[in-house]
Amino acid sequence: MAALMKRIWQFPVQYLYRPTDVFQLSQQVLPSFGRCCRAARYTQTQQISRTLSGSSQSPSDDQSAKQHPAKETKAKLSTTANLSTKATKKKKKKKKTSLPEYMNALQQCLETIRQASPPVQANVKGGLRTWVLDDSGDWIRRQEPSSGNATQEQKDHPDLVNKGPTWFIEDVYKSKEYQEKINHAERSLLIQCNSNMIQQGIAVCERMGPVSKVLMISNRTILVTFAEEISHVLDGAYKRCQSKAVSIQRMENRVFEIKISKKHEAHERLKPECQNIQQTLQVPAPKLKNKSIDQQITILGQRALCQGDYQAVMLFLRQCIQDIVDMAAPDHQVVPFGSVLNGFISDNSDLDTMVLSTIGNGDIADGRPLLKQIEQIMKRLKHYNSILPLLHTRVPIVQYHNKLLGIRGDISYSTSGSSGKIATIYMKAISEFSPSVVPFIMTIKRWTKIYASWYPSKFVFIAMALFYLQRCKVIPPIEELKIVDDSSLSADRKWACSQSESPSVLLYGFFQFYKDFDFQSYDICLTSGQIIPKRQPGSTTLVNPFSTVEKSKEHLISEIRENSMERIQALMEESLWILSSSPASLLLPQKPR
Repeated sequence: MAALMKRIWQFPVQYLYRPTDVFQLSQQVLPSFGRCCRAARYTQTQQISRTLSGSSQSPSDDQSAKQHPAKETKAKLSTTANLSTKATKKKKKKKKTSLPEYMNALQQCLETIRQASPPVQANVKGGLRTWVLDDSGDWIRRQEPSSGNATQEQKDHPDLVNKGPTWFIEDVYKSKEYQEKINHAERSLLIQCNSNMIQQGIAVCERMGPVSKVLMISNRTILVTFAEEISHVLDGAYKRCQSKAVSIQRMENRVFEIKISKKHEAHERLKPECQNIQQTLQVPAPKLKNKSIDQQITILGQRALCQGDYQAVMLFLRQCIQDIVDMAAPDHQVVPFGSVLNGFISDNSDLDTMVLSTIGNGDIADGRPLLKQIEQIMKRLKHYNSILPLLHTRVPIVQYHNKLLGIRGDISYSTSGSSGKIATIYMKAISEFSPSVVPFIMTIKRWTKIYASWYPSKFVFIAMALFYLQRCKVIPPIEELKIVDDSSLSADRKWACSQSESPSVLLYGFFQFYKDFDFQSYDICLTSGQIIPKRQPGSTTLVNPFSTVEKSKEHLISEIRENSMERIQALMEESLWILSSSPASLLLPQKPR
């Protein structure tokens, strides 16, 4: 009798879970079938428990939950706990349930799961089946026509299907704004003088040429930008400005120390004519303490938009690195990339630079010897310390710190098709797609610094944030973007954001999305913006969507091991718990435990 009942129960369950009829279930869809952790899966558990128990929420409860999200979260937790307690009590009573009633409840549960499931793709007979989001907000199944020639390509690259329209973006390296900033850096000098002689030091610089702008970096250091070319100054014309009261000492190619003696009356006649004197690193930034989570996110976004002077200082440092490279390889150019140009700069951002060959076919197969020469030159200079060559890593770099500017940076060698340069172009365009993009990304960067400082690659979390924005239709997939010159941009071919979610809502959804994501079965693809089958079992592979060569060293962003991904998901769960209990403390520095 027991064997007969077992066969009767197995038949309908196998029918319901046929892969050709029902999409594959995952842990993010069936949270109760996976690992159990504190308050981790209360939302889906509540839906499934209500389906099985037939409970519902009153309209008044829905209205109050919308007005108070924190109360809604606590209500969900209490409801889940009550349902779990009731289920335990019923289990102790061993109440028998008939087979038809159980199958009806199971079918209702599967229907709820289908509606809450993420989109997946699967190759079936008759074409590719894709789950997409319709206008009403529901996931629907769409059958794609099959093509006999593209079967193998779809298996190898499941993200190369269903391409959308193409949107034009501007090449930031060919823009007039970038050329002007590089021009200003080439016409700048770093001047050191006594704190009580800053005005006299500016007056000495005006003897060298007309000054257009002065940035006060510290009480003894100023960055002077001239209105004209300063090649004659670098060739030695600055010596003509010396006198009995003024002494000019050249520390580096673009770094000078001016000493003015008070014993001579000539120093009193040194008065600057330039009125464009600004302070760049001494302006205090708004504090995040005693602010709400929405205000904190807004402040982080405003900080990134108000870093024009700090960007000018970083580009001047790039010019100093260019002078160093010219001593080792004159036919190479130093190109900045990363946060200095992509619109996500902060007051503590590092300067990422790469060395490119200006000769078309002069790319060096191995840039380690050139990086070794750059390291040796830097060690002979006075104002560089913490020089660390990492020449045996996947991407060889030389790390350094400039003491005068207080900026850290790294130098790498790459070919003309470097993914760092291409990624900067795309990220700069992405930062302008929606007003909520920059505050959201800057919030994720700060969250990573506080909670995930143990993970070596910080860009992993930026990539996860970009993919989440793609799922929310805030930014388009990478494959739909095309780089063009500024002159050929058309207004009707620029991306227009179709969603206008607040950054705080995006932040909560980001943690919820990756807390419940099934990384054991699926990977994310930034190129297509789709959830794709697992590339490699045992680890989560993040492919660099900006890499032009598939087998290059820059093709992979990271391969996250399973235990590291579980730790990351635990951080997402912890952040959700903080947002529901004390949201204002999420982005504040944590006290050491």
